[in-house]
Amino acid sequence: MGDFRVIAATTLIAVAASLLTSTLLSWVAVAGVKPDLALVVVALIAMRRGSMPGQIAGFASGLLADTISVGPLGLTAMVRTVAGYLIGRMAGLVSADWVLLPTLVAIAATVLKALTVTVLALTIPWIPGYGIAAPSFLIEAALNGVAAPALYVLLSLVPWLKDRSPRRPLGAKLRP
Repeated sequence: MGDFRVIAATTLIAVAASLLTSTLLSWVAVAGVKPDLALVVVALIAMRRGSMPGQIAGFASGLLADTISVGPLGLTAMVRTVAGYLIGRMAGLVSADWVLLPTLVAIAATVLKALTVTVLALTIPWIPGYGIAAPSFLIEAALNGVAAPALYVLLSLVPWLKDRSPRRPLGAKLRP
């Protein structure tokens, strides 16, 4: 029953972040680019709880974003699912302070987003490309990195999202 609560809570939080990103954040746009709070939330959830809650939260929030936007249905869901999975697989491997680690995770999630969209754009012709060297990517990565510590603190207030990683941080001694 505990896993269901965690997955339900993480999915609801990611969906709320997706709604916030798509509706109210247009006033935060810098040069027409706004932060992808839902992607950052998915990455932070995956960092704290592992790949399964990250994948499910990424898929649900991405599918909602796809139905709201005019983009291809399933593209954002795919991107956030991949980010949730890959970041969740690395959960617990690195230990850092509460400002640096969420910032690095948010920037890594933005890079994963760009790489996933680039690979999909190479294979599916109607998907628009997303260049890593483009100014919009750099602005989005910076905005996501700036928003990540505040979102990390907010997520730490949710009791079901306490860190649970079976892995130990790098440098930890392994027991026989």
